[in-house]
Amino acid sequence: MLFQSTAYNPADFETGYGYINYAVEGFWSRDTVNVRIERDRKWAREEGDVSAVTWKATVSWSSGGREADYDDVQAARNHAAAVLHAAEFAAGIDDKAEELEAAYQAYRAMVEEHQRAEREAEDAAKAADTPVSESRAKLILAYLKECNGVFKLIPRGISDEDLVASKRKRRGVHCKGYDKRVFYFGDQRYSKNDILDMIMQSSNRGQLMTPAGEIVSI
Repeated sequence: MLFQSTAYNPADFETGYGYINYAVEGFWSRDTVNVRIERDRKWAREEGDVSAVTWKATVSWSSGGREADYDDVQAARNHAAAVLHAAEFAAGIDDKAEELEAAYQAYRAMVEEHQRAEREAEDAAKAADTPVSESRAKLILAYLKECNGVFKLIPRGISDEDLVASKRKRRGVHCKGYDKRVFYFGDQRYSKNDILDMIMQSSNRGQLMTPAGEIVSI
């Protein structure tokens, strides 16, 4: 056999691109020759232009990766045969455009459905997560101003498991400065009203802590 190519399957190009690879006898590389298939969206830029979707194929190859004990002339013939086969496949890409586009659209529909389900789950988790009340938020700010410490803010809808897995999601609000008027969330400065709104939009599971790390019940 002069070469072996990977099988063509429209589903393999559902993301909008992919390759047909050729392993050529006499070369150790598994993709000495390849055909790149990709979706090309041309947007209308001027009045009267029409947006269009096409699928195109390009052929590329390398001359390296030779097997030392393989006949040089035969290796060249094998390589040429693989390039020719790839070129003929690429030339017929228009005949495959419809099935490639169908696979792409099916994949995009699946992705969008998955994203929609994730958004609904996130919205439901957020709706079920009680926010910090205005009265508690004001007490928290008063404590931070008078006693320092930190309020470990938790975004609404974040599960306890996610908090354990990602400490960055549980950042702290603290107050400092000579007049105790400057509030910080992480390294960013905020006004008192902005911090108040931020705390009220967070989960009531957030914890107020003393400078020593002890939990304060507010």
